Amino acid sequence: MLSQSWKSVLGVLAISLGLIARDVVAVNPQFKIAVMLDFTDPANTPVLQAIKLAAEELNTVNNTILPGLEIVVTANGTFGEPSKAISVTNRILNDGYQAVIGEEYSDISTYIGYALAGQAAFQCSGSATSPDLAVKKNYPNFFRVVPSDNAQATVILGFIQDQGWSTVAVFASSGTYAQGISDIIVQQAANYQITLSNVLSYDGTGPDDLNTKIERIKAAGSRIIILLCNDLPETLALTTAFANEGMVGDDFVYVGSDAMASVLGGSVNVSAAQLANLQGLFTTSPLEYSSYADGLRSRFQTKYGSSLDDAEMAAFNYDAVYSMAFAYGNLLSPTGTATAVSISDGTWFAGAYAGMNVTQFLTGFKTFDGATGPISFDSNGDIIGASFRVTNCVGNSMVQIATSVGGNKLIYSQLPTFYSGLHTPPSDQALLKDDVVGFHSPSSIAVLAIVSLAMTIILGSIPVLFVFRAHPILKPVSPEFMALSACGMAICLISIYVDAIAIPSRQSCNAHVAVLACGFGTTVGSILVKLVRLYRIFDNKVAQKQALNTTRLFIGSAGIVGIELLLVVIFNAAFPMYGNEIQDITAGRRYYECKSESATGQSALTILFFIYNAGLLISCCYLAFATRNIYSAFNECKSIGVAVYNIVFCIIVVLLVSYMGSTSVLTGWLVRSIVLFFAILVTYGAIIGRFLFSLARGVDAETIGMRSGSQSNSAPGAQNGRSMARGLNTKEKNITRKGKPLMASCKTNTLHVRGASTITTSQWRRFTVSLVAHPIGVLVLIKDKDPSRSLAIPISSITASVVDSNTFKITWGKGTVSMQCETEAETTDWVGIIESYKENPTESSMLLPSSPVMSGGRPQVGDFVATKSMHLSDNELGSV
Repeated sequence: MLSQSWKSVLGVLAISLGLIARDVVAVNPQFKIAVMLDFTDPANTPVLQAIKLAAEELNTVNNTILPGLEIVVTANGTFGEPSKAISVTNRILNDGYQAVIGEEYSDISTYIGYALAGQAAFQCSGSATSPDLAVKKNYPNFFRVVPSDNAQATVILGFIQDQGWSTVAVFASSGTYAQGISDIIVQQAANYQITLSNVLSYDGTGPDDLNTKIERIKAAGSRIIILLCNDLPETLALTTAFANEGMVGDDFVYVGSDAMASVLGGSVNVSAAQLANLQGLFTTSPLEYSSYADGLRSRFQTKYGSSLDDAEMAAFNYDAVYSMAFAYGNLLSPTGTATAVSISDGTWFAGAYAGMNVTQFLTGFKTFDGATGPISFDSNGDIIGASFRVTNCVGNSMVQIATSVGGNKLIYSQLPTFYSGLHTPPSDQALLKDDVVGFHSPSSIAVLAIVSLAMTIILGSIPVLFVFRAHPILKPVSPEFMALSACGMAICLISIYVDAIAIPSRQSCNAHVAVLACGFGTTVGSILVKLVRLYRIFDNKVAQKQALNTTRLFIGSAGIVGIELLLVVIFNAAFPMYGNEIQDITAGRRYYECKSESATGQSALTILFFIYNAGLLISCCYLAFATRNIYSAFNECKSIGVAVYNIVFCIIVVLLVSYMGSTSVLTGWLVRSIVLFFAILVTYGAIIGRFLFSLARGVDAETIGMRSGSQSNSAPGAQNGRSMARGLNTKEKNITRKGKPLMASCKTNTLHVRGASTITTSQWRRFTVSLVAHPIGVLVLIKDKDPSRSLAIPISSITASVVDSNTFKITWGKGTVSMQCETEAETTDWVGIIESYKENPTESSMLLPSSPVMSGGRPQVGDFVATKSMHLSDNELGSV
């Protein structure tokens, strides 16, 4: 038995050895892990707990993974701010930390990654998914256990393809995370036979910019929208903005990424209105909790007394700690040269390990089964064989409906539920109503029936014009050119049928232009040449010397139409038009337009068409005005003027309707057709119909002129190109009184007269003009149509002068009139006789003041009876 003294010595020795052992444990090298997250977010509390649980397991039951080192975990808040993250990173490097777990956001992770480059510390994230972080030149110390967005983007596209959608829009917030996914979707969409109608980003500059971009998506008709947000508050803000634009409902579907997956996880408050906007939302996110996580769930529940299932990214960060331990453990393996002490103090980062990047760091990494599944890495530090899930917002929860394991196709555990509550996917494009004309709608049938009736009447007029072409009513107004105008009107009506074709082709598009141009040119061209004939007959000196026979005028009309057709040929050859389908998503309609592939060329030739045809119309207007006062039986000028002005007005109406973007195709066609029909109806009535009507009633030509005023539309004239005055015979006549000669002789002509007097007007009218020398010197004007309207003018009060080769003018105290003669000699003869009488009056005492006939159809000076008018014979005057 030991003495008491030995017992005392042994006791002191035991205490000393215990103290030494305690000191040895205290100086074991530490492996310090800095957890860098935004701890102001309550969702990160279970994440930190999972990380600490992993460290505890590595220090105890799994201490062989990183032997000889004690893992110490510290929480370092970044507050989600880049500047704070950089500051924390610099501090932990100075404090000798070996590892960083975090950050949760890709944007913040990039700043940490930059700061760690070239340092003896590595970063592993359980939630940063941006593809940019895989670029080792920029982030050589970064790796992650969460799948990259490259993989997430393909899962989104796979889900869209599974629903049968082929057209989608992409709306991504600014920032590394959302833009990274957007870029991959743009690159990969074609591989999934998906067309992107819009790819837009929003930088949060203001509601006006946001609403403008949403309107662009709406205008494109996008129904399926890939919505990429950076965080949960942004998710709620953007879905509300889309709802305000009327883009949340049965017809719309939103597919988001993992940043939106926990929108109903409780970390943010969601109002009832916001929840309503989220219904039918689909999100893709890495598959975090599967059967692999059963053990972690149990241990977490035991240690912390709470469930892990609602803790987003907790399992991934748990695996991040284990991955970091396995990677550093490889440096301590028999093949490695690092020691626990060198790792702890950072001296290992030298020699063969100097400047090591994550590719070298993970060399020889052995796959292990983590809480999220098998863990292994590629050369960029990305997880291999990522698994994903698709969740669906139904009611007040996000329901998992499909999974993709190891990059394989999605396997659905239940059918998707859309906003409508149904399981049938809505269409990815608006159901557009065809806005076409065709020949089956009641309105088009009614219009075409009326047009057909009008065509029958117009075409039926042509043989009537030829059969009765020699009739006194038709002969002066050129029935040949009236028939030509009728042909042009019928051709214009045919264009209404062509314009009614429901789905236009290249042939119908170009035929419509050709038919309308040909019809317009024929109608207006025939009107124009008739006006030219009238102008040269009655108001142009040259007309008396140059013939304008029917053949020449037909050639002129053909030339007008020929230019129209030449423009059409050029148009069709250089810039042919095609039927283009237009989808007006906003109005929910589909229609077709005839457009050329060259908008510039089409515009240029269209302008040329307008200039040419406007020139024709202006010429018609001018000539109609210039010939407004010609002799009534030949005077169509006012009628032509009405027709031309009506055509101009109708063209203006059609142009206005054509450029009204909101007008439906059917409405536009109805307006164009009705306006064109009205223009043709008025033109036909003015230049053809009224004559045929008078022919049927037996009314004579001059009566038509007197009733209509001065109407316009004359055509080719005298067969020998002579003026209207041709054939007005000059003869010496005896004026009789009650059948007995009153005067020895007088000069009498049937002349056309106009001017300012009591019986004349500004329009040419036919008068019997007689100069009576004896017994009194008077000039007598008796109106042929109405002999009761007569005028006797004392010759001594008259001043006569030549106006031009065929016209002379007389002026007296109470008026001025102009008279047309057959020839220049005739004109000179009249002026000479009047002036000669004034110089040698024989019975000047008998001269009386000029006065109109007051009653009985006789001049007040004497009881004169007008001689019979000289009518024009067929061989003296052709039709006009």
